[in-house]
Amino acid sequence: DQAEELYQQSLAIYRELGNLHSQLDMLTGLGDISVKTGHYDRALAFYQQCLPIGEQLYDRKFTADFLNNVIARAFIEAKQYDRSILVRQEAQAIYRELGQKEDEARMLKYLGDTYRQLERNEEALESYQQSLAIFKEVGDRQWEVWVLQSLGELHLALQQYSPALVFYKQAVTIYRELGDRGKEMLALQEIGNTYLAMGQTEVALEFHQQYLALVQTSDDRFQEIATLHELGASYQEQQQYDRALELYQQALSLSYALQQQPDFASFDLVGTSLGKIGSLFAAQERAELAIVFYKSAINAY
Repeated sequence: DQAEELYQQSLAIYRELGNLHSQLDMLTGLGDISVKTGHYDRALAFYQQCLPIGEQLYDRKFTADFLNNVIARAFIEAKQYDRSILVRQEAQAIYRELGQKEDEARMLKYLGDTYRQLERNEEALESYQQSLAIFKEVGDRQWEVWVLQSLGELHLALQQYSPALVFYKQAVTIYRELGDRGKEMLALQEIGNTYLAMGQTEVALEFHQQYLALVQTSDDRFQEIATLHELGASYQEQQQYDRALELYQQALSLSYALQQQPDFASFDLVGTSLGKIGSLFAAQERAELAIVFYKSAINAY
């Protein structure tokens, strides 16, 4: 590879000159090239050479940051998750030794994410809880809410609905405080989905309506239709067919109106909404009605 050859030539020159900063840049670049080409062990060999140089030029925090941001991510790219965990645990120990609380908390969040991906749920839960405690202590509301969201997702995946709701509701409060309406919408949707999974349809609808109301305030009708389809599918999955049909019909009405506008003429909004209604009747084994809507959907396309 021509790029790697140039990096190697430059590295040799910088070594002769004793230029440590440029050596560090070249070694990092060689590692990055190896990651991109799938040569992960080769990348690790380059990255490991960076550590003593970086610590000589900077400090121990450089080592922890490099372990986390470069080496651990390379292992994740290689799907070598156990090795990424070991590297991040090493970084966490350095952050703790240096008293870098926020860095340690971020590391614990990343570890939790990896444990969750591996379905090592108890370890994920422990990492998230430790991370949350630190972010609360230092008053970092942005990272606090991200960890709360992760805890909600973890408990929901484990069908532990009550703790999932506790974390999601705390997240909504902070998202409102931060003015992050997009994330607030997603959290409201998850609360609604959680109540739906618990069989509490009326409460679920209350939160889904809050979610939909925020979408509607954005004046993005395309997103509103997509949201109605998404909510309809959630209710259909729980066999709440009347609610699902109501949502699909709202989407169909908006689709007819929106498709008349030149900017949206090329989108198959009406056909998609008709197809959703057809799928609903098919799920109810009402074949004749399902066929009518499926045919209408095909004609609309």
